Amino acid sequence: MISNDSNTNIDISVLAKLLWSGKRTIALCSCSLFIIAIIYALNTPDVYQSSSVLAPALASKTNPLSNLGGQIGSIASLAGINLGNGADESTTYIAILKSRKFINNFINNYDIKRHLFIDSWDHTTQQWKPPSSLSRLKKSAMSLFRSHPLPEQECLEPSDWDAYKIFITDSLNVSEDMETGLITIRVSSYDPELAKTWTHNIIRDLNLKIREEKKAEAEKSITYLKKSIEQTPLVDMQSVFYRLIENQMQTIVLANIKDEFAFTTLDPPVVPQEKSRPNRTLIVISGLLFGFVIGLLIILSKHLSLEKQKTNQNLPDA
Repeated sequence: MISNDSNTNIDISVLAKLLWSGKRTIALCSCSLFIIAIIYALNTPDVYQSSSVLAPALASKTNPLSNLGGQIGSIASLAGINLGNGADESTTYIAILKSRKFINNFINNYDIKRHLFIDSWDHTTQQWKPPSSLSRLKKSAMSLFRSHPLPEQECLEPSDWDAYKIFITDSLNVSEDMETGLITIRVSSYDPELAKTWTHNIIRDLNLKIREEKKAEAEKSITYLKKSIEQTPLVDMQSVFYRLIENQMQTIVLANIKDEFAFTTLDPPVVPQEKSRPNRTLIVISGLLFGFVIGLLIILSKHLSLEKQKTNQNLPDA
């Protein structure tokens, strides 16, 4: 036990001497990363986030035909009628919200690209900036690994593919509380007014899209069911068809009178008064700690290299 304590004291003393001897290296690395972190933090623009809490408009409603037998359910499926519950529809609606088609239409309809790629947009000329030399070099390097050459004409405007990736990762956040079923939509922007506007518009557009789709599906189903009634002599089957038509008519009525068809807004979005990111204090502290760790690794690597050299010198020649 005494030898273990003495070894521990020796190791601590050696480490302390090592740190003291390399204090300049640690100080240089820490100060360098500290300054870089300050510059990065000061040059990173503020991002504002607006949020809204939604409740599924149909989640509490059970389809009156959902308890019908399997045969009736098959008939309803042929007519394009969904007899599932509201919770399943909410999951589908969230998937639509995150879909590439919906997001790209939303970005293009409200001219959002120039706000997503602020470094590529010239606010003076209101045009996209020409690609930088680094971008051209990257394009030339990529062409070497392609089976077909890239087009000569360069598109200044970012693609829908890139816009979708930026928006879905940096601007849009959708979360669902599994216990309550409530859905929270958060949209971020460099402009607090835009954050609120985008949140409001994306909820409105989603409700409008789903309302129009449900209305079109119901009208198509009614047309099919009416034809089926004319072709079916069985009174029982005709009664089932009439019930299905009644269900679809209810959907059309709701679509015509209810703006918030898919989701009801419980907490509407507001203009954020405080930024959501960046956390400049955390960035600066992280830079300082990262610099200290780098300096420490440099000192340890030098020490291990010297110890290895000494060990090799002490070995007897073969």
